[in-house]
Amino acid sequence: MQVPSRGDRRRRSRYWYRTAYCLGDDLRSVVDAVIDLLTHTFVFPMDAVRARRAARRVSGPVRVSLGSGPMADRDWIGLDLEGGPSVFRADVRRGLPFSTGSVNAILAEHVLEHLFLDDLASLLRECHRILRPGCPIRIVCPDGLLVGQLINGHGDDRVQAYLAFEESLHEFERDALLPLRAVNRLVYQWGDHRSLLTGAGVAHCLEAAGFNGVAVLSVDDSRYFQEIPDTHVRTYPQSVHEAFAVEAIRS
Repeated sequence: MQVPSRGDRRRRSRYWYRTAYCLGDDLRSVVDAVIDLLTHTFVFPMDAVRARRAARRVSGPVRVSLGSGPMADRDWIGLDLEGGPSVFRADVRRGLPFSTGSVNAILAEHVLEHLFLDDLASLLRECHRILRPGCPIRIVCPDGLLVGQLINGHGDDRVQAYLAFEESLHEFERDALLPLRAVNRLVYQWGDHRSLLTGAGVAHCLEAAGFNGVAVLSVDDSRYFQEIPDTHVRTYPQSVHEAFAVEAIRS
């Protein structure tokens, strides 16, 4: 019997290592797909029923926070991929679990950029459907105009304040790469962001979905809310420079 050479053994070892590595990736993909299927088949429909019941139990205005994270503000009903207190698991791309004209306010704060651009039209039509006439929606997203300023090397007060925020929060070094690091974080968020938006672009999408009274604002301003419901800015006060807000009402 021929004894394999050391080179043959090394090549076979590398082959099995690569095979095991690829199978590991494939197995993780299969597990993720199964979990995703079970979640959409069982968990989301059950939470949709619970969310509708929660809305019917609200004695005052029904206010819904899309992409709220695991903790919605007091007196708000949250919808998110992850559940939590007053937060119901939902994939907002597949419809919103509320009756037509049953909601008094919607907040979509730092959620639209996590969706593909082609997903926005159907989501905003759903928002228009569930809102009562005369009731507002507020959208907050990272500002694509700021990205343009960072790439072009503009150094105005807003850019400098934003770079200081990135430097302090993520401990980026203040060197020649800092603007590029800030751009990549803002645009990609380490793989979590899928769309780069501007206030004008979101305003167009809202008007196309049937909303009126569209206003592009800074995140520390509001046209239709007496108290600005921005949880992100309360958590990161310096982040006021990175985003825009757009508000509108269902006529």
